[in-house]
Parts: sequence; structure tokens; C-alpha cells
Amino acid sequence: MTIQKPNVAVVDDDDVLQMMVGRLFSLYAPECLVEKFYHGEKILSHLKTNRANKNNLPDIILLDVNMPLMNGWAFLEEYELLKTQLSKLPKIYLVTSSSDSNDVQRAKMNGNIVEHVIKPVTNDFIVRIISELKVANEAV
Repeated sequence: MTIQKPNVAVVDDDDVLQMMVGRLFSLYAPECLVEKFYHGEKILSHLKTNRANKNNLPDIILLDVNMPLMNGWAFLEEYELLKTQLSKLPKIYLVTSSSDSNDVQRAKMNGNIVEHVIKPVTNDFIVRIISELKVANEAV
């Protein structure tokens, strides 16, 4: 039996955040595969293409709200329709600069979102989700 590398999808149009998250994962969890997606349509297409192959699906999605083409909320609406077809359901963390009360409330009401995190992403947050990811993968 092959042990699958943990897979993290960073869905954000911010190159600085993409680079920072990639570096933190390479520092604290070099065994993780970190994939970059710059808007919701890209990750949605990736999920659809790999829906039956759980090894290619992310364990975690770090999702921004404000992106071009398809924002985080539009992605979540499409994800709701797609998730029953996925062979593995990722944990979705809404990672955004928006502290707008409507976004905060909307995140709390969305059962697909594990946590709403305000940017900037901290080392502590990344270390915590890496720890949760490792525990989840050991349980499999």
C-alpha cells in the first residue's frame, strides 16, 4: 500500500500569499504537495477532473473570497453541487482579508467551511493545519 502525500490547494490570486504559504509548507511539512490555483474556476475544474481519484484531490483548500473570474462564494455554490461526486472531501478554510460582517456571517452559515481566517496567514495557523492534516492522514 502506497502512502499518499498530503495535498493542499491554495486558491488565491495573491502571489505573495501563494509564495508565503508554499514556503511555510516546505519548511514545516515538506512531504505535502501544495498546488496553486488563482481563481475558483481553476480549482473547480481540478476537482471535477479528479473527482474519482482521491489521491489527486486536496485534503485542504485555503480559499480566498475576492478573486477574479470566480470568487470564493461562487466556488462554494458550485462545490455544494459537486461534493457528492468527490471521492474525498477536503477541509475548506476561508482565508481572506475581508472582515466584513456579511462575509463572517456567511462563512459561519456555510457548512463546507471549517474556519474563517483573516489575512495575513500566520505561521501558527499553518503549523496548526499541518498538525491536523498529519493526524488525519495517520488515522487513514
